[in-house]
Amino acid sequence: MNETDLAWAAGFIDGEGCITITPRQKKQALCFGLALTVGNTVKEPLDRLVSLFGGHLYSQPPHGQGRREMWIWRVTGKAAQPVLKAIHEHLSVKQRQATIATVFPIGNRSPRSPLAAILQEECYKAMKSANGAGAAA
Repeated sequence: MNETDLAWAAGFIDGEGCITITPRQKKQALCFGLALTVGNTVKEPLDRLVSLFGGHLYSQPPHGQGRREMWIWRVTGKAAQPVLKAIHEHLSVKQRQATIATVFPIGNRSPRSPLAAILQEECYKAMKSANGAGAAA
């Protein structure tokens, strides 16, 4: 992968992508998940993201009259962080979100350490703010 590929991917993700940290209930504890998602009605650029970084590509049927099929590329958890680190310097719009995502603690340990739980929640609040969702409650 060369710098041109990374710059192209960053531009496409800046324009069409979404970096999120979402809460979910897991057993008795609140957990958080990281996702990098890009949607488009044109499949070819998403195929290119798959060839560069892996991840999953799937389609969504049209919702409503006059709508087209939507293609979604998604990479989650530990797999999202190397993608965001690779394109970080080329991002402009989503650089803050990428920074938060790359420090988000992801692990396979269950239960999480108390420190990891605190850091995940702080990253969630910071991401919510960075994505324009206002202050987290």
